[in-house]
Amino acid sequence: MYPESHLRANTKEDDDILIAFADRVTDQLEGRAVALAGQALTQELRETGFAMACDFLLSDGVVGSAEDRFLTKLADDLGVSPPIVQAVVQSAMIRHRRAS
Repeated sequence: MYPESHLRANTKEDDDILIAFADRVTDQLEGRAVALAGQALTQELRETGFAMACDFLLSDGVVGSAEDRFLTKLADDLGVSPPIVQAVVQSAMIRHRRAS
């Protein structure tokens, strides 16, 4: 149904491209992008958005320094509590870990 290229997992390069894009957009909005989005969402939806970002960024099963910085800032900007952050990141890492 879908070309194989649409079914592959994100690579580290994909993550770096997305993070660079998000950084540029955020810089262009002078850091207001996430704050503006957060104001429009309920706390539950901010947590859902954080979880979705984790799933995307951690889909390769690796937490690089750029991903760690981005997710830390995102959680802070969205007001996601540390226990929720820890649970969401841990569950994303479990879902996306590779068999050894």
